[in-house]
Amino acid sequence: MLLCSPGMKVCLTDEKELIMELSMKWAGNPNIIVAAKAFGLRATVQVVDLQVFASPCITLKPLVPTFPCFAKIFVSLMEKPHVDFGLKLLGADAMSIPGLYRFVQELIKIKLQICTSGLST
Repeated sequence: MLLCSPGMKVCLTDEKELIMELSMKWAGNPNIIVAAKAFGLRATVQVVDLQVFASPCITLKPLVPTFPCFAKIFVSLMEKPHVDFGLKLLGADAMSIPGLYRFVQELIKIKLQICTSGLST
């Protein structure tokens, strides 16, 4: 049995399990400040305008008659997540430095590929 709604697909199987495929989008302006030290210099870096898009698959298995109605939960990603953010260095937009935005995005992409190896796009 397959139930669908915008952003969510639920699959019921004969295996006494519930499979939910979600489309998750989150964006916010967090107040994350990191103190960085490089070449003997110390500076504060602030993360701004954080966006995360992901498609997790959540499997509840096996289903049981007592609360919480499942024995185990498995979470996996169906595709590589998208992460985007801005950086402020000493109050200025660090991502406006030529080439830095692309470098950071490629670095994130490489790290996500390592974390999510084996996932298809």
